[in-house]
Parts: sequence; C-alpha cells; structure tokens
Amino acid sequence: APRWVEGGAFTDAFVRVATRIEAEARAAAPSDARRALVITELDHAAPTLVETDVAALPPAHQAFVGHMMRVAELVDRLYARQTGMEAMSTRLDASDAASASLFRRNWGPACRGSTTEREAACSAIDGAPRQPVDVYPASIQGEDDSFCASLEARPDAQALLGHFSVVRPVEGGDGLVAVPYHEAYADLMQPIAAELRAAADAMTDPNETALVAYLRAAAQGFETNDWTPADEAWSRMNARNSQWYVRVGPDETYWEPCSIHAGFHLTFARINQGSLVWQDRLTPYWRPLAGGCHLNREMPGLIENGHLFLAQPPLYRLTQGTQTIYARDDKHKEELVEKLSKGRGKIEVGRFKGLGEMTPSQLKETTMDPAKRILLRVAIAEEDKERTETRVEHLMGRKPELRFQFIQEQAAQRGGDLAEMLDV
Repeated sequence: APRWVEGGAFTDAFVRVATRIEAEARAAAPSDARRALVITELDHAAPTLVETDVAALPPAHQAFVGHMMRVAELVDRLYARQTGMEAMSTRLDASDAASASLFRRNWGPACRGSTTEREAACSAIDGAPRQPVDVYPASIQGEDDSFCASLEARPDAQALLGHFSVVRPVEGGDGLVAVPYHEAYADLMQPIAAELRAAADAMTDPNETALVAYLRAAAQGFETNDWTPADEAWSRMNARNSQWYVRVGPDETYWEPCSIHAGFHLTFARINQGSLVWQDRLTPYWRPLAGGCHLNREMPGLIENGHLFLAQPPLYRLTQGTQTIYARDDKHKEELVEKLSKGRGKIEVGRFKGLGEMTPSQLKETTMDPAKRILLRVAIAEEDKERTETRVEHLMGRKPELRFQFIQEQAAQRGGDLAEMLDV
C-alpha cells in the first residue's frame, strides 16, 4: 500500500490521489445512469476516521497491535471470499474510481443506501449482476433465494447446513457435501491462526493474561473449527482485566441469503481507561430494599409508577417493489408475507441483528417516531423482584462468565447447540 506521510510531510502519492479526488468532486454529474446512481450511493454516507495512536504504548502492546493488524488484513480477505466479493472483483472496471469505491465499501457491487438499494441499475458493475456467496455452489443460487428452502428440505439438511461449514458439490457427482471452514479456507485460516499465536507471544504484559488466553484459544479455533474454547475464553475477558477488546472468528449469519453460515469478522479496539473512571462515577448506588432485594436507587419509583418503557424495534424488513414494511417477530412476519403474496413482485425479507444495522432514517421510522413506535412498559411483580435482579445481574453485570453459564444452561435445556444460542 502507498505511504501517504513520510518525514512529517505528505508524499507524492498522497498529492496525486488528493488531486484526483478534487477533480472528481468538481466534475459534472455523469450522464451514464448507472454511474450517476453510484455517485448518489457514495454520497449517502461520509467516511469516518477512527484514529488510535499507539506510539506511546509499551513495546509488547505495540508488537501485539502489529500482529493484529495483519490478522485484520487476512480476515478481510477471508470475509471477501465468503461473501463472493473476491470472485466478483474480476468483473469490476478498476479505472472507474467511483464504482471501485462502492464495491470496496459495500463488499460487492450492490447498492445499500436507503435511497438507492431498490434501484435495479445501481451497481458497481454494468448489468447489476447478482453476487453469489461462496458458502454455497454458485450453480444452485440462481436469481433469488428460493434455493434456501430447497436445501432446508433435504433429508441431509442438518449435516449440510452447519454454522461453520460451506456447501460444496460432490467431486465427480451431482450431490452436495459440507466442508468445514478450516478445510475450505485453510489457505487463509492457517495464517490467521499463526498471527494470533504470534500476537499472544508478543503480549508479555502480565496484566493481559485473559487476552493472551483468548488469542491462543481463537488460534486453535481457526485450526480445528471448534470455537467453544474461544467462546469460553472470550466470556472471561472484560474491561477490567484487559486494555483491549478483541473478538475474532465466525459469528453473525445475516450476511448470507439463508442466514445459516457464520461470517468471519474481527472487532479490535483499545479500551479507554478514562471511561472506566466515569463509568464508576456514574454507576448508580445500590441499596437494600424490603425483603433483601437490591435495586437501583433511582429505578424503583420509575418502575413502580409505570414510567419506564422500552422502545421495540422490528425484527424483520419486508420489501416488495417500492413498498417496505416491518415485522415485530416471526409470527408477524408470516402474516405480512401472506398478505404481500397476494400482490405482485418478489418479496425480499431481511432480518435486523441489532439497531446498529439500521440507517438513521429507518431507526426514526420504526422505533423513535411517536406516531408509529411500539413502547413496552416495564413492570416487575413484587414476588419477582429478587429473581429479576439476579437475572439482570447475571446477564448485564461485570461477570461475563455468568452470562456464558446462563447460555450453556439454556442451550442444554432447549436441546439446541451452543452456537445457535450465542447468536442472539
């Protein structure tokens, strides 16, 4: 990659790029409809630089950061392959800077902005081709997501559709087989494991034992495809026993059309130690109430008088043509799908995994608008106060091991696997 600054001054490479950016900004709107939509898509959001200066950190922490940056590069390549972005890159016109930028930002050619995502021509590639994901054979994906139902109806669906495997055609045959991630993506997962171990070896700070334990467990996961040890080690990390927040591995499933296979990611951040001081100052004091129950000093009155509400965001977004509606839960989704099926056009269903996936306009429309939002009043029966506080302390307190224990117990009781229970 080019260097932008050397010796305290901008390099010639920076000047060339900056000059091109200025020229693009002054240029007239493109006459080509596709490129005009690409420009609109790019203008939908502004890039944000999050800068962390590690120059003053101890050598062990600097060396650790260096290895984690290499992990980040490899995980990006791995996710690009999973999503099908790597395979699509050969069809991209690299001389078209705007389209290349959209492709890079959106992990593929499709537009994602709220004003452009339903524009059929909005794409980084001429013809707006569909992007097949790598976790299924491209030959079965077609032009819609109906193949998901076909896969789930197969007698071997349970073996075929694991969270941590890909579906591949049987060599020399017409069947399908599941291939574990660590075999399908060995060329990238092995180097990631090596870098994670190198990061653990570099972190010689005796106060970072929880971080080191997690890095080694995560490295093992990339080599064996067994992620439970890494999840257990991660559950024991918190802002009090490490200066770093790290989560690496396969987690969310919403990125692929069938919402089954987990996508690889890395979350890497330095925890602001000053924020912990303010957290301690702002954490409300606890005091005993009647019956030995401990509740927040300010909260009992708010709850008992019915003044505490939770805004309920939707779980699904359904789109048919230019119409978009939202569903609260699975039952509501099925009702809306049945209603929309009487209309014309394909019904596209997307699932929100959190508020962070919504654009500001979607959040306002679905969750914050007083005319449309759904508010749930919080109420705690007198006989449930002690049990409620215990549960809240387990799920939201400072002991992550209690959360992990709860998830394990629930998974055992419900007969599901731990990976499915963790995807909440």
